[in-house]
Amino acid sequence: MKKLLMGAVVVVMAATANVPIAAAGQYGAIAVGVGGWAYREGSTMEGARMAARRACQNLGFGSCSTTTAERSWWYFAAGWCNGMSVPYSSASKHGWGAANQLLHDKGSRDGYYDCVVQANR
Repeated sequence: MKKLLMGAVVVVMAATANVPIAAAGQYGAIAVGVGGWAYREGSTMEGARMAARRACQNLGFGSCSTTTAERSWWYFAAGWCNGMSVPYSSASKHGWGAANQLLHDKGSRDGYYDCVVQANR
């Protein structure tokens, strides 16, 4: 019985070895402006958010919409609504499809039904 249990532990450990695990306190953020986006990581959520926003603005994309995630391995979406005049961003731990849907949902709540996802990170 002991040998069987040890085998089960090895299988469980092997099955979870490929799961992306971020270092404790490693956060991600995406910032989207008119014409482009930037992604940055930080040791705090605020640090990641500020770094992404600063990078977005330094690239000349104006006032940037920023989304911060609890972990840097989350899925991020960047896009625009109302042509390319209104930037939106989102993040989800459930994949790019969920991140894209969140971006569309954010735009719809603001009355924009023409949102287009331009990038995933």
